[in-house]
Amino acid sequence: MNTKLAFKTILSIVLAATCSIGFAQDKKPSNSTMLLIHNSETNSVDTVYTIVDEMPEYPGGNTELRRYIAEHIQYPSIAKENGISGKVYVRFVINEKGEIENVQISKGIDPSLDKEAIRVVKNQPIWKPGKIQGKTVKVLSTIPIIFQLNTDSIPIIPSMPQFPGGDKGFNKYFVDNLKIIERSELNKSGSFSFFINEQGYVGKVHVIQTINSTIDSIVIDVLKSMPQWIPGKYQGNPAEVGLTITIKFDKKGKITTERWQGFCTTKEN
Repeated sequence: MNTKLAFKTILSIVLAATCSIGFAQDKKPSNSTMLLIHNSETNSVDTVYTIVDEMPEYPGGNTELRRYIAEHIQYPSIAKENGISGKVYVRFVINEKGEIENVQISKGIDPSLDKEAIRVVKNQPIWKPGKIQGKTVKVLSTIPIIFQLNTDSIPIIPSMPQFPGGDKGFNKYFVDNLKIIERSELNKSGSFSFFINEQGYVGKVHVIQTINSTIDSIVIDVLKSMPQWIPGKYQGNPAEVGLTITIKFDKKGKITTERWQGFCTTKEN
């Protein structure tokens, strides 16, 4: 049997959230880290934060965001002809109204792929905006989109793998199991990939963005020790699905996770 990737474009999406000042200076939230970013559209500097009380949300949630990108991304012909593939990092701001603005390439690989990634990100529908202390604020997100050449069509996975207890259970699992990390190691983030196989078991765990060797090892052990999932399905059959996760530790010890679909594999005789 040959195993083929079933995506023309493999999507690995990680949100790194920051937001602008939307409150009085004497009410600065305790779990925020301030950043300044250049707004290419207004040629000004925006003040942003890395964590907000209520994160922005795509209409319908993360599954619908993945679906939107999979359905709207088009592999540029010139990139296909020249066999160009790879990962494009797109950075964008979700403003106080939930509109997309200040879309930029954080790290590109080819002008045609960069342009297509920007086009799709710019055309997103209006999000539910992020909030700090009840006030809507600007939130900065970064999405890595992997362009993978393949002759197969892009499948939309109707049934993604489900962690026991859902997203809340998933986040609680990591919070409970990562408390052993020393406070001196906080205010860091890292990304990891793993697969949920047809039986719902975890495997093929890899580091995408390292934190450090000690924490990476702990996170990998926690990922490998996850309980059995409800497996994903493609065309009615259990399917092996790759996922990515970003784990963030803020200055106060709060742990947050963002989990995204990576890619599905199909087997042919």
